[in-house]
Amino acid sequence: MNHDLNYYRKIQGVNDASTAKEAELRLIQSELLRDFENTLDCEDVKVNGVDTKLLITKATDLTIKNVSTKPNATIDLGDIVTWSNTNWILDTIDADTRINTKGKIRRCNTTLRWRDEKGTAHSYPAFCEDATKYSEGVSGGKMMEVPDFQIKAKIRLDANSAKLNRNKRFLLDAELYLPQIEASGNHVSAFKVTRRNVITGNQAGHGYVELTMVECAYSDRDNPNLMIADYYDAEDEYEIATNVDEIVVAKGTQFTLVATATKNGAAI
Repeated sequence: MNHDLNYYRKIQGVNDASTAKEAELRLIQSELLRDFENTLDCEDVKVNGVDTKLLITKATDLTIKNVSTKPNATIDLGDIVTWSNTNWILDTIDADTRINTKGKIRRCNTTLRWRDEKGTAHSYPAFCEDATKYSEGVSGGKMMEVPDFQIKAKIRLDANSAKLNRNKRFLLDAELYLPQIEASGNHVSAFKVTRRNVITGNQAGHGYVELTMVECAYSDRDNPNLMIADYYDAEDEYEIATNVDEIVVAKGTQFTLVATATKNGAAI
């Protein structure tokens, strides 16, 4: 029986391969693509808000997962993967994308919120860790002086986060218990950026921003309800007006009060 080898090469998608190595890679891609969605590890996810599918497998650390794309699909360093009702940041990626793209995602454990120079509010999932341990030690025979509490935060690098710099402040705390924190007479914890790193988490323009922050004092300009530091500008003027000058309500009657709020003369 005669076999048409070109026919088999064509149906495997390797007919235009110029080398045996390229043909082998094409075959591996074809087999991976064929079985991709039939494996137990294939999961429906969102990458930066866009629906897609990834292979997700366990790592030794339960807060880290291994991920793989379909052949010819890509993910970038710093991407936010939403899976299992949780946000994860892709902070490690394999540069070898001949077959597909592989990397590691780390579970985000907080959210960074801020206002930019135009007053627009931003909210980014972040992975935070204690950075104080990295600053302890002895240098030149002398004990180094370090702040009481430092943290490092990783967030996706884009046109908004790239503008974050030293002295930018954030509010970070146990958000679920904000009412209890305030009822006890305390304020939420505030942090100030002391170091901005966009170098080590960068790959071809994509990546993440790593912010080192130190705990700082709470300010009256902070908004704990929105968890945004420096929300109120020092020169802002707020005014609340009602539809009546004096309220007199008799028993058994109904009264409707209309109130309007303005910020620097503009309705809010």
